[in-house]
Amino acid sequence: MKHPVCGGETAVINSRPQGEGRIWRRRRCVECRDTYTTFEITKKELDRLMEAEEKLNELDGPNWAVIAFRGVVKTEISYSEAADLMKRLQLHPGNGGLAIVSVDAAARLHGRKNA
Repeated sequence: MKHPVCGGETAVINSRPQGEGRIWRRRRCVECRDTYTTFEITKKELDRLMEAEEKLNELDGPNWAVIAFRGVVKTEISYSEAADLMKRLQLHPGNGGLAIVSVDAAARLHGRKNA
């Protein structure tokens, strides 16, 4: 494997399994001596992850909501929109307790807050 910055050859200096189908490796560049970490997965694990992503994409209609400790943040959005919103909200302090839930769960939560 080539070093991502200098392009020199690298050597594996440590390697550990990280669960089924995953390997953690510590590498050192033989030219610049920099060390860095890689995570490798088997083809079987990659296929499993891609299948899980496809299942999420099948559910990617306006069926999701983002909630926080303070209540419902946004509802009737796709899962990918909810994930993007979560990433943006996590950048700001005070947005604790964030979660992606179904629209039905958000409606139940909102109903409890108004009761």
